[in-house]
Amino acid sequence: MGSRLSAISFDAHQPERLTHFWSGVLGLEITDDSYDGIALPSGNDAGYRLGFRPSQAQKTAQNRLHFDLTSSSLEDQQETVARALDLGAQHADVG
Repeated sequence: MGSRLSAISFDAHQPERLTHFWSGVLGLEITDDSYDGIALPSGNDAGYRLGFRPSQAQKTAQNRLHFDLTSSSLEDQQETVARALDLGAQHADVG
């Protein structure tokens, strides 16, 4: 049997804040993480979870991971963007 993605974990100074944001954007319920953090279960058949764990480590560089979200329509995309902005996101100028 091959390997399977189980979780994507993030160390964060404010894991509750990140979890609340992604829970709201993705429409996923927050659960406890077995590794002393907070998790969001996968919203599809992939089965992985997003985990957020407390860390006081100093951030030394920009995060190199980002999510690509899809939409089923222009209206769905606009609703997702509005929800993310309401949760604290900001527009980024990508040139």
